Amino acid sequence: MRLCGLVVAAVLAMVSGRAVAAEPIVMGSALPELCGLAQAGPYRFGAARTAAEPSPAAVRLGPAYAPFTGANLVRTSWSDALMLVEFRAKIAQPEAGLAAEAAVASALEKAGWILDNDAPREPAPSAPEIADANRLYSRMIGGDGASELLYAGLSWRGGRLTLACARADLLALDRREAEGFLPDDAQRPVPPPPVTATPITADQCKDAATRDLTAAVFDGGADPYVDQVTDQRAYWDRLARWLRWRLEKSGKADAAQLDELQFAAEDASRDDAPADPLAAVLGLIISMPQLEEARKSNDSRRICEAYAETATLLASDLLQRTARSKALAGVWTAEAARLGVALD
Repeated sequence: MRLCGLVVAAVLAMVSGRAVAAEPIVMGSALPELCGLAQAGPYRFGAARTAAEPSPAAVRLGPAYAPFTGANLVRTSWSDALMLVEFRAKIAQPEAGLAAEAAVASALEKAGWILDNDAPREPAPSAPEIADANRLYSRMIGGDGASELLYAGLSWRGGRLTLACARADLLALDRREAEGFLPDDAQRPVPPPPVTATPITADQCKDAATRDLTAAVFDGGADPYVDQVTDQRAYWDRLARWLRWRLEKSGKADAAQLDELQFAAEDASRDDAPADPLAAVLGLIISMPQLEEARKSNDSRRICEAYAETATLLASDLLQRTARSKALAGVWTAEAARLGVALD
């Protein structure tokens, strides 16, 4: 997910929307379409990311998916394959939200989904959208030679009903990739264009165009600076992972020794950091409610100034993570030179 999407998703999670009816429209006959073998609603499992993929805030589902009106797409950490779709609905009032959760749960169970909260099947889902859900369901779908284990996580929390759907094989792929097991044909990551945009500052919020830009972010628009910094962070993280994978694949590097090098590099990065690595994260925790209060005010300048602060904190955290990944990539490059491992 792009960082702008993270900003919007975090804010939307706190926005109180119009209460919907306690009885959701989505019932048994629609559930196979939402959580199917090949697709989750209109989205195809395993599909690659496209350049035109919208941010979560820009996704608008049609009436057929009611009460769900939006969706968040989650991809595997290396191959970028779609592994999970989280359907979302804003339901402000607790009574309506809990009733909606219970009704969707009943429909899932009638459709053959098994409640697994007390005895999850293997491979256990690691995606937080499912693992941390109020109700965890599983289901085998398909026939001989084509059956797959599916997971569904259902929750109503903080004014939002969510139904997260995922295939177990893709969750397992993501877990392997996150642990550094890349496909044999994994290519060196291609660096993105350099950061040319500049961050939005509170002082710029005097300008109507800047206020319009920040307002558009919440409707799926982009903050060029945050997006470009996000691309840099993703590149350096992937490069560091790829370089270590190349070292391991060479047969000349000991995994335990590489672990020690990585721990040392991470400790050094924290010690050499120009700012407290937790400061930006803690600042975000404080700024998010302030941003929500600004949005409720409908004051475009106040919204812009609050967004500028939040985006700056996000970018700061991202830049610190990028610096750590750069340092780790340097460690792997030096180790490859020492061992005589060709990286290209």
